[in-house]
Amino acid sequence: MQMAVLPPGVTNLGVIVRTIDPDQAEMRIVVPRQRGGVQVEVTVLDRATGKALEPLAAWLTQLDAAGQLVGVSRALSVRDGMVRDDGTPVGRYRLSVHTHEGYRGDRELEIAAGVTKVREQLLIDAPGLARVTLDLEAMAGARPERLRIELLPYDGGELRSTHRIDDGYRRTNAVLLDLAHGSEFEVSGARADRELILRIVDAGVVGEIAFTIAPGETKALTLRATAGGRLAVTAPAPATFDFLLVQWQRGDGSWCAPWQLTGCRDRRELGAVTVPAGSVKWRVGFRADGQEQQLQEGRCDVVAGGTTTLALR
Repeated sequence: MQMAVLPPGVTNLGVIVRTIDPDQAEMRIVVPRQRGGVQVEVTVLDRATGKALEPLAAWLTQLDAAGQLVGVSRALSVRDGMVRDDGTPVGRYRLSVHTHEGYRGDRELEIAAGVTKVREQLLIDAPGLARVTLDLEAMAGARPERLRIELLPYDGGELRSTHRIDDGYRRTNAVLLDLAHGSEFEVSGARADRELILRIVDAGVVGEIAFTIAPGETKALTLRATAGGRLAVTAPAPATFDFLLVQWQRGDGSWCAPWQLTGCRDRRELGAVTVPAGSVKWRVGFRADGQEQQLQEGRCDVVAGGTTTLALR
């Protein structure tokens, strides 16, 4: 195990543990924060009514010059119905909040030099509710006993079902359904400020739907499950990148949410994703050491239950 050394005059911001390689020890990364900083107070309000909401949890993540999230998210304190922090360093941040009422929201927060206190508001749309039914008609003869469903983005809402199997998987944006007892579930607290995606993540089965929901709306959705095949990605030489993103094209010409294959470095067999059976248009993105981002596209035929190799160039 390797421990980063804190330079003089800094305190610990947070600790993450990441396994770099199954055959290596864990690496502990300590991210420092400067002493002092700015006092921050944020009031959370319903965007339509102006009613004050009660924060349940809040996080602050630093943004780089391009507006991308960097570093480790840091939990903030919640006191007297407000989000507070007594030592935020100068910089740009993404503030994310989850309330007792089930609201989820975020905003950019900039802390300028020379300021001692920042008071801001976060306006959040009322969440919606989506009632979803799995359509398994296309799986006749090969109907699975259970399926795992995932909601994207991870903070887009919470998946709930009375047919949920408790398998120790504690993420609120995923649910494992026992199809012997039912195929219905709900997206509660669904965010109204962005597109949401529901997708099946079990091998051999494909299904994905993108949707939006209005503040306070309740809507019915159908997620269609079909048999799929594996698309196995290989490299012509040991990979000089850590991960890659794979997408397949939907019937309407749009692209599915990216699937990430990790642990690619120094390997030629990079992993596999499940894609629809038939003629599939695919694209893969990655950035090798010392090179610009690469995007490769192609089309291949995939057999349900089979494996097709996608060889990178």
